Amino acid sequence: MADILQALRSVGDDLTAPQLLSLLWLRSKGAQSVRALGEDLHLRESTIDALSSPLVARGLVIRIPSTSGPHDVMVILSTAGHRFVDNLIYRQGSRSGAFARVPVTTSDLHWRNDWALRLA
Repeated sequence: MADILQALRSVGDDLTAPQLLSLLWLRSKGAQSVRALGEDLHLRESTIDALSSPLVARGLVIRIPSTSGPHDVMVILSTAGHRFVDNLIYRQGSRSGAFARVPVTTSDLHWRNDWALRLA
């Protein structure tokens, strides 16, 4: 994770480690309540609120009021958030050489292109 943060800072991105961890967690687990995200990451709800505000402003995360209570809020990655995290993971894998060991078929490339075009 430190490598990803260093790469982001080299291009002028000021993403913090807890923000990156939150994005990666949301990408992995899907929509989470602020309470559940805080419990999973061992952070206070107020910390989750504070770190998610810049992510909402950047369009990477969406906050949705929950139906379970007036103070419960769900946090979910936006489409831009998914693209951002996927791009980070891809770039990190390319830098580490991990993708050189993963065989990719022509059908994989067609499927990924079709999927990417639907997101555009």
